Order: sequence, then C-alpha cells, then structure tokens
Amino acid sequence: ESARSAPESVQSPLVRLFERPDGHGDRLALIDPQSLRPVSPSLPTFVDGLGGTFSPDGRLFAYGNGFDGRALVQLIDVQRWSTRARLSLGGDGPVALAWPTQDRLIAVTGEAFGRQRLLVLATPDGQVLARRTFRGRRLADAATPLGLVMLVAPDRGIGPARILHAGVDGELRTIEVARIRAGGNEGRRRGGRFRAPGLTVDPDAGAAYLVAAGPMLVARIDLASGAVEYHELEAVGPARPAVAAKGSVAAWLRHASWLGDGRIAVTGLYE
Repeated sequence: ESARSAPESVQSPLVRLFERPDGHGDRLALIDPQSLRPVSPSLPTFVDGLGGTFSPDGRLFAYGNGFDGRALVQLIDVQRWSTRARLSLGGDGPVALAWPTQDRLIAVTGEAFGRQRLLVLATPDGQVLARRTFRGRRLADAATPLGLVMLVAPDRGIGPARILHAGVDGELRTIEVARIRAGGNEGRRRGGRFRAPGLTVDPDAGAAYLVAAGPMLVARIDLASGAVEYHELEAVGPARPAVAAKGSVAAWLRHASWLGDGRIAVTGLYE
C-alpha cells in the first residue's frame, strides 16, 4: 500500500473503483470531480466491494465488502490514502454503510431481504457499541445526523411500507406507512408487480419523506414522534395503469432527493 498523500487542492473528491478483467486485484482511487481523473495512488481493496461513505469531516472513508466474502469494512485515511484498519463484523456480507456523526458508523450486513443485522461502531477504533436484527426487503437508505433511515418492504409480495430508523445509540424504531405500498411479486409466471417508493430526509427537521410509487401521494414521517402525515399531489398529464404483460413485471420506481428550503426533487420510471 502506498502512503503518498492525495493532493490537498482536491475539494470534495469522489472515489472510483478500478476493476481488473480477471476479477482480482480491484483497487480504489480518489478522482477529481471535474476531470474524473485519479489524483491519488490506487489502493488494494476487496474482490467484490459494495460501496462506501466519507466521515462527516471528510478525513476517513469507509468501504464495505460485497456479496463474495465475510462482513468487512476497510477504513481509509483520505489524506494519506492508505488503509488505516480492516474491521471484521462477523457473518457474511454485503455491508452497507452510513456515517451520521464523526464518532459513529452504522453498518447493515446481509443481503437486502430476509434477516439482516445492524451494527453501530465507534470510530475510528471500530468497537461494536450495539447490535440489532430486522427482517424485510430493504429498498432504500438515507443517512441523517440522528442515524440511518431505511425503507423496508415485506420479504414477499407487496404490502405497507415501513420506515426503520436506527439511531446512533443503537435504538431501532419501526414506523408503518400504511397508505404507501412497497415490495414486489415479480417471481410470478404470469407477470408481476414491483413498487419502490422514493425516500429522502430533511436532516434539519428530523423528518423523512416517502413518495409513493404510482399514486400521487407523499408521506411525511416525524422521526422523533413517529407521526405520519399524508399529502396528495396534483397529477400532471395522463398516467397509464401498472399492468404487466405475461412473463414481465410492471414496475413503478421513485427516487427522491432533499434540496433544502422545503423542496424535494422527484424522478422515477414505469416499465
């Protein structure tokens, strides 16, 4: 591993995974967000990584292992661009990460359905402060200074969406959003349906927003009290019904991003 420093002139760098054609020796490098050219040495990483996140102060980068291996986190010193530690979480990957506060890293291990584990780690030493388990089909995540917000659907079929809020203290709270449905039955022979609502968070207000996939409906979830408010939106233009052809899946997907100042950007597709 190289300890050569990344240039201090690079502001808000991105991280790129360089994959070898033979599937071995994958490496991570910092890239300039404007030129997209590497500005650091490349660093060895997992054969199959899932993704990573910067610490709030930008000095560390955590990268989680993927489906092919144990549940591991590579902790990287951004300025030196060298591995500071490899943290073993026990069990199998993949590992999804959120870094809500400087001294707390939240990791979710396991495939995004069925039984999954949530761990709260002290950083940078990696001590496990809390362990929790939950079940469901995890469709989206959003980090806040208060913890990690997850959108969870039933393991099988379509049902009421659930918001799981994992606090930095390890508390795991479930809030049902009864009027918004999520999940899928896309394994059916005669076609199926899939619904993935859009999730975003207003970090200042401590509220999550869930944009329904299909109906023009938005839910505001108060993360402190668990209260849910629904707001119906005005439809613009014609909408086609979500009907699947034989052997295909009718899928509604929504993506939501908090822009600040009370505004949310929503995109999505129907196929």
